[in-house]
Amino acid sequence: RKALALAAEKLNHDGPEDLLQAVGAAEVSAAQILTTLFGREGDYDAPLRPAAPGDSSRLAVTGVSRASTLVTDIQDATLAVARRMGADHAVNTRTDPDGLAPWREGRGQIDLVFECSAAAPAIADAVACLRPLGTLVQVGVAGPTALPLNVMVGKEILFVGSQRFDVEFAEAVQMIGSRAIDPTPMITATFPADQAHQAFETARDRARSVKVQITFAAQGGQPNKETIA
Repeated sequence: RKALALAAEKLNHDGPEDLLQAVGAAEVSAAQILTTLFGREGDYDAPLRPAAPGDSSRLAVTGVSRASTLVTDIQDATLAVARRMGADHAVNTRTDPDGLAPWREGRGQIDLVFECSAAAPAIADAVACLRPLGTLVQVGVAGPTALPLNVMVGKEILFVGSQRFDVEFAEAVQMIGSRAIDPTPMITATFPADQAHQAFETARDRARSVKVQITFAAQGGQPNKETIA
C-alpha cells in the first residue's frame, strides 16, 4: 500500500490523474513476474488474453522488453483495442479456431504466456502454444479448473502465479507517468460517481467494454461518450 501511495503521488506530478485509474492489477502482476523471471531486458514472444487485465499485461510486457506479442480473445472489440495498443498479432479463437495453428507448430513457438481469463480452453491453448521449457504465468483466477497436466509435464512448463505485492506498483505507474506505455486505448468510458449503475452496466458489456472508470473528481454531468466503443 505504501508503494501504491508513492506511485500515485509520482503520477499526479508526471501525468493526468485519470491515467492512474487505468493501472490494472494485471499490469502490476506482469511487471512483477517479468522482473522475477527476466530482469529488465527480457527477449521473448508472449501471447496474452486482452480481457480487462490482459491489455494491461500486454502493456507491461512491451514496456520492459523487446517482446513480440500475440493476443487472443473471443471478442473483436477487445482485440481491436489490443491492436491499437501495439499487439503484433490478434486472434479471435471463437471465430477462428485454427488461428493459433502457426504458434502450435513444432511443439509450440511461444516463450512466455500471461493467461488472464482462467478459462480452461484458454489455458489449453496457451499450453499448446508454449515451447518446451516455456513459462505460463497465471493472472486470471477462478475455482477448480481443468489443466492439461500431461502436456505441461511433458513440455516441462514452468507454471507461475502472480499476485502483485511489492515495488511493481510504483514501477507500473512510473511507466505510465513517463509515457513509456499508454493505457488510454483500453479506457472504454469514464462515469461520474452518481452514474455508478450505468458504469457497471457498461462494464458488463464485453462486446464493447474493456475498462470502465468511475471518477470522484466531479458529480453530475454525462459520461465521456467519445470514449465509449
